[in-house]
Amino acid sequence: MAQKSYRRSPQRPKAQAVAVADPPAANNFKLYALACLAAFFAAFQVYAPALHGQFVFDDLFLLYTNPHAASLSLAQWCGLRPVLGLSFWANFQAAGLDTFPYHVVNVLLHCLSTILLFLIVRKILEMAGTEGLLADILSGFSAAIFLLHPIQTEAVAYIASRSETLSVLFIFAAFYVFLRRRSREINWAESAAVLFLFACAAGTKEHAVALPAVFLLTDYFWNPGFTVSGIRANWRLYVPTAFVGTAAVIFVWSYVSRDATIGFHIGGLTWYQYFFTQSRALFGYIWYFLVPIGLNVDHEFAASRTITDHGAIIAMLCLAALVAAAIYFRRRFPLACYGFFVFLVLIAPTSSVVPIRDVFVERRLYLPFIGLMLIALEPLRRLRMPPKTIAILLACLCVVPAFLTWRRTAVWTSSTRLWEDSVQTAPNKPRPHIGLGNAYMHEQRCHEAAKEYEAAYALTSPDFTLKYNLAAAYECIKQPARAIAFLKDAISENPSAAPNHALMGMVQAETGKWEEGLAELKQAEQLDPNYARTYAYRGVILATLRQNELASREFEKCLQLDPNNQIARRGWNALNPDGGQ
Repeated sequence: MAQKSYRRSPQRPKAQAVAVADPPAANNFKLYALACLAAFFAAFQVYAPALHGQFVFDDLFLLYTNPHAASLSLAQWCGLRPVLGLSFWANFQAAGLDTFPYHVVNVLLHCLSTILLFLIVRKILEMAGTEGLLADILSGFSAAIFLLHPIQTEAVAYIASRSETLSVLFIFAAFYVFLRRRSREINWAESAAVLFLFACAAGTKEHAVALPAVFLLTDYFWNPGFTVSGIRANWRLYVPTAFVGTAAVIFVWSYVSRDATIGFHIGGLTWYQYFFTQSRALFGYIWYFLVPIGLNVDHEFAASRTITDHGAIIAMLCLAALVAAAIYFRRRFPLACYGFFVFLVLIAPTSSVVPIRDVFVERRLYLPFIGLMLIALEPLRRLRMPPKTIAILLACLCVVPAFLTWRRTAVWTSSTRLWEDSVQTAPNKPRPHIGLGNAYMHEQRCHEAAKEYEAAYALTSPDFTLKYNLAAAYECIKQPARAIAFLKDAISENPSAAPNHALMGMVQAETGKWEEGLAELKQAEQLDPNYARTYAYRGVILATLRQNELASREFEKCLQLDPNNQIARRGWNALNPDGGQ
């Protein structure tokens, strides 16, 4: 079907009214079903390398890897993000620590969001005056790029990023119900459905608070077009949304006021410095959308402390110019201008003025990705080519991101591969070296771990945690003198940290200073009775002193606190070869 003329009057009653299209013909249903099956197949192919991947990064600190996860109540699982916690609880009940089902759920969520994105874009194209076969082709292309783009790998292949995939599924569902209402004015049932899905999204991740702004933007642009009459007509949605939105903002505020990694209390990064930084970061996200090369779990992206630092002022001026252009050309290029504002609105919760310790994170593009796709569709829908030719060209274009995603997904199979890739891409940032050192220590590759910790030590002002890591690596490679030197510095900086004293006790004992070692372990126990390694180390020392009964008790106590502690497990098994019978 040929594209309609795009000359518009300010009213555009027919093109911009929010009307429901007729249901797809029966013969098209099979085509859509086959397309969905193809999407699921493609997604599981490109994400296949990560399906059996290990728990990595923040996975190791979330409840499903907690040694006591099985004994936690459902309320503890739900926490501050109840819907997300419930999904992890269900995964844990079904699969325990088998990572495969967790990854499968993430990919399934990604596929379902892709289907919803197709339906959303299809409806927006219809409201913009592009219908028929061309609208199907462009919507399918948008969905394919969303499904296969390599920058999505962090949101999909990383289990802890289910907060992105699950929240976006609810956000897209709410948005689709909003778009597909039966008339220009939303009714109470439709409003209730939108609010329920919005609440589910907010209960999964806080960035859902931006969704009502997208509703307002959509009504202004398309219902019937560049007026507020559509907003007034949908009071049934906006009045209750104001109450729900206010509650969501209060909840988010209470959350950010307590979290040490987000909010206005983060040391060394004010709200305006974060804004300067994010003005640059927005263009970084756009760049990786266009050229997804050099992706990294931990980007080397410096903060802008002043308005001129790292070119922040230039980015801010460019951003202001783009906003002005989008306002000026909103009638001539409505789809692109609408998409630009959707991008800004959806990325604002993480990339505006509320400081977050990590200033540039790839998964933050997962939700606002749809805005960039709408911008890309503006020139594509104006091409003077037969729709089938456009379809072939766009299908060929999808092969490149699919291959890049398949290759990128392999990085997420283990902590070692993830951090080796990060160090290679950002060699001058300390945290990737620390992450790689931790991964090597987990694999008992202690010499390599010490090398990475030393690299991080040279790149930053080391804190007591890094000094502890260095001490642990040198203890592992039997260099107690170097370990003690780092531990003394760590203890002087933070004398109340039980791990420092516990490791010092172990190293002292290895040098033959048994009494001094036991004294350090006693102090560690007093500082934190629940630090499991204290008892593992004391068990090792007592076993060396042939006090086997006391050593066995220490190992048991450690395993009660941390059933996965391998030091205590090996020690207890050595002392109880018959299983304690």
